[in-house]
Amino acid sequence: RTEADLHEIKQSENFVFVPDFNMYRRMEFIKTMNRHKPSLICIDSVSGCSGAKAADENKAEFASPIIWMNAVNGELWPACTIIFIHHANAHGGFRGSSAIGAAVGEVWKLEKPEADKGFSVDQRLITVPGKQRGGFGGTLLQTQEEDLTLTIQEIEPAEKDVTRAGSIMAKVLTRLRTRDRW
Repeated sequence: RTEADLHEIKQSENFVFVPDFNMYRRMEFIKTMNRHKPSLICIDSVSGCSGAKAADENKAEFASPIIWMNAVNGELWPACTIIFIHHANAHGGFRGSSAIGAAVGEVWKLEKPEADKGFSVDQRLITVPGKQRGGFGGTLLQTQEEDLTLTIQEIEPAEKDVTRAGSIMAKVLTRLRTRDRW
C-alpha cells in the first residue's frame, strides 16, 4: 500500500499518484505534466523512480534526469516546484553521487530527533546545510498535526560558548577591520 492509501488520500484534482513512475521516461513525464499541470510534484524516491538505473546512483550520470527536469521546468510543461526525495546512507550521510545534490536548489536533511531532547513522536528536524545558492541555512522543526497537515518553524541555534581566547580574538579582528589607517 502507498502512504496515500494509509491516510485515505484519494486521487483528486489536487492529488495525483502516478504508479510505476520512471524519471528516465521523458516523453511520458512531459505528457503527464501537461495533462495535470501541477504546481508541486514529489518524486519519492529518486532511486525508486529510476527503474533499473538505481544501481548506478554512485555515478554522476544518475543525476541526469534531475538536471533535465530543472533545466526544462516551465518550458516543456507549466512551471512547478519539484521535490526529489533521496534517502540517506546507513550512516545518515548523503548517498550516491554528489551530482545528485548539486543538481537541486537545496538539500534538506530530515531526521527523527533524539528521544531525550524533548521532541514529540510527530516531530522531525530539517537541517538545511549552509546557505546554498543564497538559501536559508539552518534548522527547522516539522510537526505533523492531527489533521495530517505539517507546520514548520525555524529553530534558533543554541548559543555557542565563547572562550576567553575566542572573545579576545573577536575583539582583535573587529579592531583590525574597523581601523582607518595603519
